[in-house]
Amino acid sequence: MLSGLLFPTIGILDSIKKYNCTHLDANNWQFTYYDEIIEACGKALNMKPDNKYKSQQEIQRLLRY
Repeated sequence: MLSGLLFPTIGILDSIKKYNCTHLDANNWQFTYYDEIIEACGKALNMKPDNKYKSQQEIQRLLRY
């Protein structure tokens, strides 16, 4: 259960698999997928996955979480 919502396991796995990014230039990446499950995960983990663009440093911080 994330943020009071209940999602099927297969739906969570599918969203996580689709949540990826594309390399734009030397230090910028664009995230290409976002949905309500990603939003709920971000709220539950106190993260901001809704930023469409991130620097390499911001992504590295997320992965250390």
